[in-house]
Amino acid sequence: MAQIEKIRREKIIRQAEGYLDLIMCLEDQWRLDEPIIQVITGKALKVLNELDETSGRRSHVAFLRGQAFRVRRDYQNAVVAFEESLENDYENIHTHLGMAWCYKRMNEIDSAIGSLNHANEIEPENAIVLYNLACYWALAGNVLNCCEHLHYALELEGGLRELIDAESDFDLVRSSAEFQSITSAIV
Repeated sequence: MAQIEKIRREKIIRQAEGYLDLIMCLEDQWRLDEPIIQVITGKALKVLNELDETSGRRSHVAFLRGQAFRVRRDYQNAVVAFEESLENDYENIHTHLGMAWCYKRMNEIDSAIGSLNHANEIEPENAIVLYNLACYWALAGNVLNCCEHLHYALELEGGLRELIDAESDFDLVRSSAEFQSITSAIV
């Protein structure tokens, strides 16, 4: 591949990353209006579509597509893009997390748990993966798996404890003795 084509590809990738960063940097605290999200993610997808499918960094490009679709709440297309990304980079934790996030919103909790189990195999001491596994096991009604993963997540990252009270995913298991024991432990 000619050097000029590599430079062009990197410029396009950075441009798409920039569009997604505009939306995602404050996504948890402040969600943009839906029409603005559609415009910005549309721009990201448009520039990504300019890339040659056979060029390098295919996994990253597919991941970016997945993120754009995820932010658009087009979860089915996001999952397809994340699966494409994993074909070339199976050990990308962020891809597994994004895919699980989409599965949860598609109400496919077993698939969400499966995605996070893969992530957990890759990085068994990733507190975010463990915390999300606890959330998804709670949604599945499995108190023991929920509590096991939550216990390990809190051991690794005690600050996650601050999220528990507001986390609606735990509502189904919140009154269980096991959950109460883990969440009421003195830090």
